[in-house]
Amino acid sequence: MNQKFGSFCLTLFLLAGASDVLAERLEQASISASPWEFELFLDGWIPKAPVTIVIEDITVEGAENLNTILDSLDLMAMLRFRAHKGPLGFFFEPIYYKGTYDRVTVTHNPTGEMTDKAILKENVWRINYGISYEVGRWDIGKGENSRVVTLEPYVGFRWLHDNLTVEVEPEALPVEITKHATITTNAPIIGLRSHLQLKDDWGFLLEGDYGGFNVDHMDKTYLMAGYFDYKFKWKKFTSRAYVGYRFLHLDYEKDVTAITVDIQGPIVGISLIF
Repeated sequence: MNQKFGSFCLTLFLLAGASDVLAERLEQASISASPWEFELFLDGWIPKAPVTIVIEDITVEGAENLNTILDSLDLMAMLRFRAHKGPLGFFFEPIYYKGTYDRVTVTHNPTGEMTDKAILKENVWRINYGISYEVGRWDIGKGENSRVVTLEPYVGFRWLHDNLTVEVEPEALPVEITKHATITTNAPIIGLRSHLQLKDDWGFLLEGDYGGFNVDHMDKTYLMAGYFDYKFKWKKFTSRAYVGYRFLHLDYEKDVTAITVDIQGPIVGISLIF
């Protein structure tokens, strides 16, 4: 997966490097001369999320797919909020999940004994937040073939708070096991977004970031995403419908607790611009 992430980043940076050479740079309004624009995204993510969790002397493994996530789900909410004033932007993107997985595999590390008669309870917040700056927009065509591409680097943080409880059924292992752990981390990220106007109101967005850097016990975290979007009018609002794919990796370790998870899957949604 690191190789795929590297190829994804290379695509973004080649696009950035080639823009000034192959396209006409367009003028941008200054921050002071630009009005505020806000966009609220309502996401529907359909992920699978294989996870490995270490808590003290046990290892928990769950092959979380769409079926198990839906079966486990108690509550879930996904929003993204962005604000722009000319080239300057801010973003705040919370996800909340609460659920109970009634079939995970638990290994008692000292004895090597294993069972799938265990449950995992999770109460998770994950919030991306930060600041962005559109460094430029370019016209990569002429006349009817005119297409505008934008490049927007960003920096920020990926905050994660996860309350975990693992319970093994009595007599499923040589020892009785109930484990509790709380993971909280706030790791820096740096990334780049690029939006390409395809035709009329159609567009394509590529986005990727990398972070962690062993700050606050997050070894590494990275995100890759691509979306097709369609802009339209809905009553008094300008709206955007989009469909794409998102991949998120988290790798955290502190003392006797560690978690590694890859969350990936299709995403659909709609946004309101005001």
